[in-house]
Amino acid sequence: SNKRKNAAMLDMIAQHAIRGCCSDPRCRYRCR
Repeated sequence: SNKRKNAAMLDMIAQHAIRGCCSDPRCRYRCR
């Protein structure tokens, strides 16, 4: 249950990262 909560938080952070990493080729997230 705790792990699931952490995963949801990381997913939210990842969504922000994807948005902010569009112009950074070093970023592991890609723009969609």
